[in-house]
Amino acid sequence: MSAATDAAMSGANGLTGGDKVLITGGAGFLGSAVASACLEAGLVPVVLDNLSTGRRELTEGRLFYEGDIADPALLDQVFAEHPDITAAVHCAALTIVPESVANPIRYYRENVTKTLELIEGLVRNGCRRLLFSSSASVYAAGSASPYARTKAITEWVLEDVARTGDLHAIALRYFNPIGTDPEPPHDLGKAGTAYRSDAPFHLAGVDWLNRDAVPVRYAIRVGELAEVHVAALVDFDAIVARHESGTVPYEVINFGAGDGTTVNSAKDRRLLGWTPKYTVGVGIRDALTWARVRAGLPAPTRSAAARPASVVDVLMPYYGDVAMMQEAVRSVLAQRDPHWRLTVVDDGTESGVPEWFAGLIAEHGPDKIRYQRNEANLGITENFQKCLSLVTHPLVTMIGCDDRMLPDYIGTVRALMRDYPRVSLAQPGVEVIDGDGQVVEPWVDKVKRRVYAPRVHGALVLGGESLAVSLLRGNWMYFPAICWRAEVITEVGFNPNLRVVQDLALTLEWVRAGAQIVVSDTVCFQYRRHAVSVSSERAFSGERFAEERDFFLDEAVRMEGLGWRHAARAARVHLSSRLHAATLLPGAVRRGSRDGVRALAGYAFGPNRRGGPPGGPAGGTAGGPAGGAAR
Repeated sequence: MSAATDAAMSGANGLTGGDKVLITGGAGFLGSAVASACLEAGLVPVVLDNLSTGRRELTEGRLFYEGDIADPALLDQVFAEHPDITAAVHCAALTIVPESVANPIRYYRENVTKTLELIEGLVRNGCRRLLFSSSASVYAAGSASPYARTKAITEWVLEDVARTGDLHAIALRYFNPIGTDPEPPHDLGKAGTAYRSDAPFHLAGVDWLNRDAVPVRYAIRVGELAEVHVAALVDFDAIVARHESGTVPYEVINFGAGDGTTVNSAKDRRLLGWTPKYTVGVGIRDALTWARVRAGLPAPTRSAAARPASVVDVLMPYYGDVAMMQEAVRSVLAQRDPHWRLTVVDDGTESGVPEWFAGLIAEHGPDKIRYQRNEANLGITENFQKCLSLVTHPLVTMIGCDDRMLPDYIGTVRALMRDYPRVSLAQPGVEVIDGDGQVVEPWVDKVKRRVYAPRVHGALVLGGESLAVSLLRGNWMYFPAICWRAEVITEVGFNPNLRVVQDLALTLEWVRAGAQIVVSDTVCFQYRRHAVSVSSERAFSGERFAEERDFFLDEAVRMEGLGWRHAARAARVHLSSRLHAATLLPGAVRRGSRDGVRALAGYAFGPNRRGGPPGGPAGGTAGGPAGGAAR
């Protein structure tokens, strides 16, 4: 993870993982890169853009509002629908210097007047942190363009507003972001256009008077500039507190890949603990590659050829109904994306199963299908763990032996893991089926989706304490549909002391360690929920809740150790688990189980302390981690 990601996970001195950030101009050249960097750092971007120069396709999978930053009704709507926005990044602006000279009134209106409306809207809605994407052109005071003056005026406004205490602000100054989209007005784009058209290329600023004797123009790769914005967000409060006066919550930070005398960006890089990772040459190479793509020409294949396609190890720990298992296997064979390998570890004794798999292996080859039958029954956790010991590919999914993949499952999760390289796991969209294979929505899944699950349009990256709180309030994930990075799921594995909450325990282990997840609304998996199962019978007896109670109380201690007070409280309350127990009481009464009624009532309504219901810890050899908290 990057330094910005680490800081976002810890939440030190600023934003923490899962916090929402309003990004004005978030569909543009820089704003979209900032939104991507926020996602990688576990922050949730809320994009506001009028698409005058931005691109709608750059908002896909993100919270997006189309409109103007000076529209007070729209700003109030954004904050009404997302009251948990904790900061704003202001990237929306007109940026073409010659155009600003020709039409200064338009530039002052768009860049200054509308920014005043934005600031007023932020203050009105209680958003006290503003990160302003400024420009190092403010240093060219003697020959400044109207564009540069709009940036300078905005900085003066921010400092004055900060003096009132209504807003805390940071201004980032930089020159020449490069790396993608090399079309004019960026200098690299203008140089390329001049070369292709045999037109002259004019380097502006050679007559500037400063101690460097040349214009101090620091090229910086746009992706790294976006990371700088995120680094400033996660360290926001500490930065404004370090202001020389000690009383004005406003700071200016200079950034670039080089150093001069007039603008000392090295000092400010140290302030954030950030250093550039790419040279200007790498940025130029990437920009030229992007230019080829935009022109319809093939991009260089050197890096693509060196990176093999990620294969998904599909693991199936099997015990139970033969027909449903065969249906699950056929759903894997029907995948449109061929980058998968199926491994089945049979913990049963049903006749004919080894012979059936021998036929499949003969047809599809041992590189696509592997089958093992255990000599002796291992039980739930041990069989799951054995499956993990057979992983050799970079991605892993552990399908239930009665679930079904839809034909685009492998393609969907591979794309998610490729597009979000820093996430540890991907949860795609899931629909629930019953024992007959019909799509249903039982009450438990209605509650998951409408109460506990995050609202997702496209894809959403989550992490940090906010994710922990969400999962502890109600586990809305479907374990058999999750795609994991192999090094994540195999490093921790399954806790041999747990039977019911294995999936939640494994996920929270990594959330506490700073991992992020990506959630998609693309439905590509069918999760089977049976009317009666071993786990549900165990639930009616109250046995499963002994494990759940102790697990949640242990998690509360772990969350307290991280300083995650909200997550600790959610674990201690474990409301959804108690409500689940309460809903099972009528079934226990119908079954005539006095011990079950006593255990369920005690768990749902009694004091929150250790000591499980009658029957002791849950046991058994059927079901699995997904048969508990996820099912």
